[in-house]
Amino acid sequence: MTYIVALTGTIGTGKTTVSDLFGELGIEIIDADIIARELTTTNKNITTAITAYFGQEILNNMLQIDRKKLQQIIFNDKEKKLWLEQLIHPKVQQIIKQKILSIKSPYAIIVLPIVRNKSIDLYSISSIVTISCDRETQLNRVMQRDHINKDIVHKIIISQKQENKPCALDQYKIENNGSIESLKKQVITHDKIFRINCR
Repeated sequence: MTYIVALTGTIGTGKTTVSDLFGELGIEIIDADIIARELTTTNKNITTAITAYFGQEILNNMLQIDRKKLQQIIFNDKEKKLWLEQLIHPKVQQIIKQKILSIKSPYAIIVLPIVRNKSIDLYSISSIVTISCDRETQLNRVMQRDHINKDIVHKIIISQKQENKPCALDQYKIENNGSIESLKKQVITHDKIFRINCR
């Protein structure tokens, strides 16, 4: 059985940067957000359902789903957020499980914004790495990257923190407040640990 590490952290903590560094060490990465993004751009059944539910105003000038508009809507409306999750999550889970079956690296990392007990069971997760950074850095990163206001970012962070529940698995921490070199050192340290754990 493949040793699975969940890499998590609230929006703007640097999950993509950290997962890319693990990838440079030859570790296979499965990113739930990337899968969800692809589904909302390439899966006709999903894009049609989203457009029918949220209306034409959710589309951009290219008649594609505007993810920033969608993000602002769902983090202001719990009912709509739940509807979207129920539409997309089962397909994301199915794709992740398929990808796990073809993993060839010593262990694999699944990037998840939220780690639930269901996720742990579904993907047979063995360890969890949580990325953190100071709040001001986090806010600035997201506002500059996604061009959304501070109130929305706060709502997303709070929502994700509330949904991420502690569990009994091995827990590891990576702090992303310093340089990329500091981050690389932490990733290398964790990589050595996981290579030993998966033997």
